[in-house]
Parts: sequence; C-alpha cells; structure tokens
Amino acid sequence: MLKIELPGSSNLFWVEDKVFDCLVEEELYNTFYPYASFEATRPTLFQNIDMLVRIDDSIYIELCHRTISYPQKGIVHAFKTVLAIIRENLQLQANYAYLHGAAIFVDGFSFLLLAETGIGKSTLSVYMDHEVGGICLTDDLIIVHEETRSILPISKYAHIRKEGKCFLKTTESLAFNHIKNCYNYLLSEKRFEYKWPIDGVLILHRCDNKHAILSSPMPLISVL
Repeated sequence: MLKIELPGSSNLFWVEDKVFDCLVEEELYNTFYPYASFEATRPTLFQNIDMLVRIDDSIYIELCHRTISYPQKGIVHAFKTVLAIIRENLQLQANYAYLHGAAIFVDGFSFLLLAETGIGKSTLSVYMDHEVGGICLTDDLIIVHEETRSILPISKYAHIRKEGKCFLKTTESLAFNHIKNCYNYLLSEKRFEYKWPIDGVLILHRCDNKHAILSSPMPLISVL
C-alpha cells in the first residue's frame, strides 16, 4: 500500500496495486519521492477529502461515502490513469503552486524551465546535471512555495526519451523504464539538503527543429 502526502496538499492519496505485483505503486513512489511511503496496513478511516485508488479488474476510487470505477487496460494505462487522478484531485493550500516543467541549479542560480511536452525540458535538465555540473531538481513537476519563492525537489528519477541519450557522453547508468517508455536518470539526494530560491524562469522553444532558450520577460507572479 502506497501513501502519498504531497507538500501543500490538504488531502492524502493511498494506492493499492492488486494486479501488477505492486509495480504501479513502485512507479508512483519514484514519481512522488520523497513524499510517498509504503505502508504495511490498509487505512480504515478517511477524511472526507482523502482518496484510496485500488487497481484490480477495474480502477476503483474509494472516497469517504462512495466508490467510482474506471476501466483497467494494462499496467501503462493503470499508471497514467492513477497519476492523472492524483493530479486532478489535489486540494492545494495557499502559498503552494504546482507547475508542469523542470528546475535546475547551475552556476549558483536556480531556474524554472517551462515548455510544452516534447520540447526537451528533461533532456536539457539531465544534460546540465550529467555533463555541465549542475543539479537537476526536478524534470516534470515543479512544486513552488510561493511565499518564499523556493523550489521543492520531487521525484527519484528524471526521464529522457530514446533520442535524448545522444546528448550524454556516458549512458551505462541509464535503465529503460517500460512503463514510461523512456530512460531513468537517478537524481542526486543533495537536492533535499537545501532551499532553492527561484532566480529566473526560462521558456524553452523549438524553432526549425533547433532548440533555443529564451529568458522570460514575465515576472514570476504572472507565471504562478
């Protein structure tokens, strides 16, 4: 049984994988690390806003007074469905924002990297971490504490697509992730030892099949 308790969230999520040998639980643990933990017992009491997601012949969402079911179409579909359920049902407190993007620390500065899916946020983040001596703080989900304008690192791995491997000098340590159809890149535990104030926001843009980085003219508050 996996318990997910995300920063700034008023509700807890519990996930029970009864079909795929807990592989969905493990992948979600890696996705929400270090804010997820394995628990020995199934919770018996819920707050009204807490949620248990059970993967069986269908995907069941158990709330305080009702159960909702979705079709279950294999391990990849189950993982993506549960991930979407968690993201769509987060009840965030004030002073927290969740953004789709990456975050890196390089040359003494922390940056948010924002872009559409497929532009190369993860590839650039892993490249800066692996080849340049920076630190990839997160590569897909950014958690920001708005009052302090600081980044809360999340996830055990960054993920790069097959075509992104060519940018790295050594790839022996990369393990292929069959659920996400990409390669896992293990991120440093040092990320959790410091606070990372946001020094800038960069918008990644692809033009004529080339990559470019444009500094954002927007103040941070307008992005959040």
